[in-house]
Amino acid sequence: MTLKNNTRGFTLVELLVVMVIIGLGFVSLSPSLADRTVKSGGDESFFNDIIKSQLKAAKDLNRQVFIKGTLGTDTLTLYDGTTATIPLGKVDKVKVNDKNVNGIEYNIYFYPDGIFDDFELDMSNGKIVESYPMIATAVVK
Repeated sequence: MTLKNNTRGFTLVELLVVMVIIGLGFVSLSPSLADRTVKSGGDESFFNDIIKSQLKAAKDLNRQVFIKGTLGTDTLTLYDGTTATIPLGKVDKVKVNDKNVNGIEYNIYFYPDGIFDDFELDMSNGKIVESYPMIATAVVK
């Protein structure tokens, strides 16, 4: 009686190759999925447009740039001196890099390598704008 060598199934190498291909697919999809799930409101698009424009300016100029704001107002001064009006109203309280801002003015810095200061703005209407520097976006809660 002779035994036949039954070689059905996948080898470990074949399984690893398939897992790597699937993993690369998820990695390539995750930024667009995060973009869709985080960006949901019109107020958020104002802040996300500001973030994108300031990050682009920092990269183009190859230096840090910043936006300046004043507590109790609804105005931001961009790096080039232009102003933008915050659609949510006035800013009551600000945290930059997890520290409460002392004084009435605050700066949020953007760097050429694509990162920016973590910030949280408490608005007069009770909403909070929170940034997520790792995915270069902000969310209104």
